Amino acid sequence: MNNYSILICNILRVELLKPKFAPCYTEPLSNTFNYIKNKIDHKVAIDFHNFEIQISISTDKPVSFNDLRDEFLCLHELFMLLLGYFPDIKEINIFGENESNNDYLKEKSQKLHEDLLSCYYSYNDIKKNCTCLIDIATFDYKHTILKWISYRHKYNLQHRLYLYTTSAIEFLIDLRLALLSQVFEPMFQVFCQRKKPKIFKNILQEIILIKGTHIFEKEINNKKLVPIIDKIKSNRNQLFHVNKMKNIPTGAECLCLFHKLNLLYRHSLLYHLEINFEDYSFNFKNLIKLIEASFKECS
Repeated sequence: MNNYSILICNILRVELLKPKFAPCYTEPLSNTFNYIKNKIDHKVAIDFHNFEIQISISTDKPVSFNDLRDEFLCLHELFMLLLGYFPDIKEINIFGENESNNDYLKEKSQKLHEDLLSCYYSYNDIKKNCTCLIDIATFDYKHTILKWISYRHKYNLQHRLYLYTTSAIEFLIDLRLALLSQVFEPMFQVFCQRKKPKIFKNILQEIILIKGTHIFEKEINNKKLVPIIDKIKSNRNQLFHVNKMKNIPTGAECLCLFHKLNLLYRHSLLYHLEINFEDYSFNFKNLIKLIEASFKECS
């Protein structure tokens, strides 16, 4: 067990490198908001200029190192949802009211950066086939942040599985696809607000028909949706039940379906957070085109 929980602090500052697909701001732009959590006021300022993003989170009362770290990771995960991948962290610094502790806090901040879990580093192919759905510089955080905190707390294990399937950990693509498809089973009732079917194939088919008709429009129009879902199911069963299955997707098909299911999860979650589809529909449709253009043999 670390001793971070007894370290007291009240300011966290992080520098991020500008995400690849985000706009470049020649003039400084700042997005500020605050929220109350556990009777503590959190003030957040996100400053954008050229190729860097600076984040500052401060609290009106001293909190533990772990608490302040978790507030940043919560925001960082929201960035990933909007952008499609985690922007690179350049530096993390945490400060307290007692300046005599700041050298120790600096040492712990550096250790935190070095020991960041692998789920906070995104899979390279996501970075290649990625379009920012919503600009993180102009996003209305105040409207969403408490809903996001609640979701992250309530469905932490399920969302953490999603983060690991999209992380830089060296999984084979068939395993990535199997794990990502598995995320939709526990999240069906959350995303679809209806009773969950008993069979995995029906769960996936219903969530696609309720939330993913744009994403799987070609498959639906060409009457290939059911065969595609059968392939996803066969891939999952082969890996999880260690049975040799027929009708499994090729490597290219696995990668294409992985990107489509990744977008389906992001879109379903944005809807759950009550974010207006019109705010990102243009980028959403462009990302579908990008995925299908990258994997023409699978479309």
